[in-house]
Amino acid sequence: GAGWQSESTQNPRHQARLTLAVLDWPNNLIYLGLDAAGQSQVDSTLAYERQPLALNGSVSTTIGEAVRVEAYGAVMTPSTILQYEGFDTELGIRQAEEFGYVGGMVEWSVGGTLRIGGFATYVSAVTERTALSPDLGVDEYRLHESTTNVGGFGLLGMGNSWHTEILVSRNWRPEERVYRDYVSPAVDYLDQAWTGRLLVRRTAARGLLADLGLMWDARDVVRGDGQVPAVESLDWDNYRATVALGWRFNRHVMFLIGAGLDLDGDRSGTNRFGGLRGRFSVVW
Repeated sequence: GAGWQSESTQNPRHQARLTLAVLDWPNNLIYLGLDAAGQSQVDSTLAYERQPLALNGSVSTTIGEAVRVEAYGAVMTPSTILQYEGFDTELGIRQAEEFGYVGGMVEWSVGGTLRIGGFATYVSAVTERTALSPDLGVDEYRLHESTTNVGGFGLLGMGNSWHTEILVSRNWRPEERVYRDYVSPAVDYLDQAWTGRLLVRRTAARGLLADLGLMWDARDVVRGDGQVPAVESLDWDNYRATVALGWRFNRHVMFLIGAGLDLDGDRSGTNRFGGLRGRFSVVW
């Protein structure tokens, strides 16, 4: 890949970046050039008809002394990959894929101790699958998935060590799948949720590290419940408390150990364990 970035050292208030990359570039070399399909442990071949490229860019600027604006975007060019058994190019599928993402954020600093802002993101992916031979009995379909997220946040500093963070967002996740045989039932799914996080955290250059948080996901399935693969319905709410304690020895070494408590339990209502997390970091 290759990229370009503005000279942020001269003017850090305004920055821009652009990168271009070839995704999965050694794939055809491995499968076709080095004959990977001829190995006994490999039962299928993957070969690109169209190699995917990724273009990623961002810009940010500071307006006055208090407002910062950021925008991001990424796109993957349409790609096509073949998957077939061994060297038989008729026993398999052709899959076309494309992807795009766009997002933005506005942040306002108030008095040096409070920052508030808003953000919005949209991501979309399209997959189209067809059989290499009409007699394979493979499901052929076009799938479109997307997620839209809009929200706001706030960060409040409380002295030199403590600060509070809050984030609330509204998101929508539609999924549409249409089969080419028009016999299999089409998928038309949508869920939407209010999600958020409230966190009180202590940081230090040396000494105690701690955080206490609350996370929630209040999700409703608007249509298509049961149409997408899932262990169980996503039409339910989840509330979880988290706590973590640690110690920073110096600017090079720190550790943090935390646990979660499921406030509403699992589907059975009996299991309150919300997982463990840990971090040990050494930098130099």
